[in-house]
Amino acid sequence: MKQLNYLLFLFVLSPLTAQHTINLSAGAYDRQETPIWFIAPSFYNSVINLSNKDTLALHFIKKSEDNPFLAHFVFILDQPLEKGQERTYQLHTKQSSNNKSIAITEVNIYNVLQYNISAKSPPQGSPDYYKKSGFFHPVRSPQGVILTDDFPVGHRHQHGVFNAWVNTTFQNKPVDFWNQQRLTGTVKSKGENVLLKTTAEQYASFEDELFHCTVNEKGEEEINVLHEILAVNFYATNSHYIFDFKSTHKNITSDTLFINKYHYGGMAFRASAMWNKEDTIHYQQPMQVLTSEGKNAAESNHTRPNWVCAFGEIDGKAVGIVVFGHPDNFRFPQPIRVHPTMPYFCFSPMVEGAFYIAPEEEYNAAYRFVTFDGKPDIVAIERMWLDYAYPPKVYLGQQ
Repeated sequence: MKQLNYLLFLFVLSPLTAQHTINLSAGAYDRQETPIWFIAPSFYNSVINLSNKDTLALHFIKKSEDNPFLAHFVFILDQPLEKGQERTYQLHTKQSSNNKSIAITEVNIYNVLQYNISAKSPPQGSPDYYKKSGFFHPVRSPQGVILTDDFPVGHRHQHGVFNAWVNTTFQNKPVDFWNQQRLTGTVKSKGENVLLKTTAEQYASFEDELFHCTVNEKGEEEINVLHEILAVNFYATNSHYIFDFKSTHKNITSDTLFINKYHYGGMAFRASAMWNKEDTIHYQQPMQVLTSEGKNAAESNHTRPNWVCAFGEIDGKAVGIVVFGHPDNFRFPQPIRVHPTMPYFCFSPMVEGAFYIAPEEEYNAAYRFVTFDGKPDIVAIERMWLDYAYPPKVYLGQQ
């Protein structure tokens, strides 16, 4: 019966019998430069805005897990769509597609976002246990200003955008996956090629596998406790860069991992050396912070905002990055740790209390990063937050 259903579906949605459209509804919020996700028959590769006849690139994400004849797609909204308005796009198939996949060992997306698969060595004179893989650095603003730091002075174990638990208990022993110098745990990429999917219109996506593992007092890796799948989607709009970060931690052991109540840990952002007071060579000024609740760096520690923005000047240029937590995240809105002197923050659900990941269970989290030049535009940031938390509705139809 399942095969018959697929045949009927193909007959109904065949390009020989119907032209398919998507109807986009802004809903209760204004939309602008919004990533539009939807599911449609897999043979399409562009969309036509029926209001002005412009053709837009349609980016293939992946085949549907529920139906092999469907696929997930995304495109960037070309014109603003005010709340309550709708717009129709026609799905279209070209002779050729710009989508391509490349197996690579390092991910550098348009020289904007670098993801490090292979282990990077710390600066000369630092112990080898600081070697690190599976993190983002450099992350740049649209004008190319580097917003992150790697092996920063004073805290060699922090890296751009990274993800690790701090105060945990495994097999009745303390394990710190964040502070490598404690020689109890670390996080590493599996170290194999990832498949980078790119298009000429500046969209890219990839997945990597990581292990959160225990180490012994010699720094030797012992037990892979968590298997992490990291999925990243990158978009370039006219005014900013976006990358979506989705992480799944699965306990692949027969013992429970306990994440204890603590004041920091989780998904972290380590900012530029130019904002690091401990870096006497590069330091220029402190990192500034603004949250969705209007709080600054001194006020925001352990608050629970929808988003947090780090910004300031680097070499005389105003730049920044804003990170949104997804409403589906555990304990959303998650508490944030904003350090009083160091330029970093993280989303830390364990601030609210301990939790655990039992054998074969998963912990899921998603975040959206948006880089920008200039000063924070609160109106634009709030609009982008609503895009992420409450995306516009898309309906598949036929003509």
